Amino acid sequence: MIELNLNRGKVVCFDLGGVLVKICRSWSDAAASGGVTLPSTIQPRTGLQALPEFDQYQAGTINVQQYLFALSEFLGISEEEAGWCHRGILLHTYEGIAELIGDLHRSRITTGCLSNTNTEHWHELTQTERFDVVGSLELKMASHEEHLEKPDAAIYSRYEERFQLSPEQVIFFDDSAANVVSATENGWAATQIDPFVDPAKQIRSRLMQLGVLPASAVA
Repeated sequence: MIELNLNRGKVVCFDLGGVLVKICRSWSDAAASGGVTLPSTIQPRTGLQALPEFDQYQAGTINVQQYLFALSEFLGISEEEAGWCHRGILLHTYEGIAELIGDLHRSRITTGCLSNTNTEHWHELTQTERFDVVGSLELKMASHEEHLEKPDAAIYSRYEERFQLSPEQVIFFDDSAANVVSATENGWAATQIDPFVDPAKQIRSRLMQLGVLPASAVA
């Protein structure tokens, strides 16, 4: 049983990619990040979810071997190179996020995350020094472990059940409009974040509006 230390009964919950962590959003960018040269037949802006198996892997319905085989076929590269592309999706924590999470914890506010992710990324995000700020979050849930993905309403209910929360307790930040709509319909106080315009500043501003962080907490 997780012992919660709730300030004003609230939990501040985050999506990860595009909110706390900068990610590549196309396979060409992921390949460049992973040191892989793609065939010229791959369009530069081909999004990650153009590969159906990407979502299937995040939902936990296929394993890593099936996913990497599909990715290698899709991109026209070896399975080893597909693994480098996949690892290349994760870039770094956004500037100001560590200070923001530190302010929340110093204010004794419980933090968490609800992420559409996969086994390898989840381990990297939560178990390594590279993303230690993510590892410091308290109430963590990932899609592949639950076999559910946002914006499915069931995953928000699963989060509440797992951590003994009511919808009114959760303040949520996500970069996906569909996920924010679904969370709001579930009763969460959800805010959409623009991943290209200083996410930490956006989050901090909203938390100040809600009275969760005082104006004096500006980093």
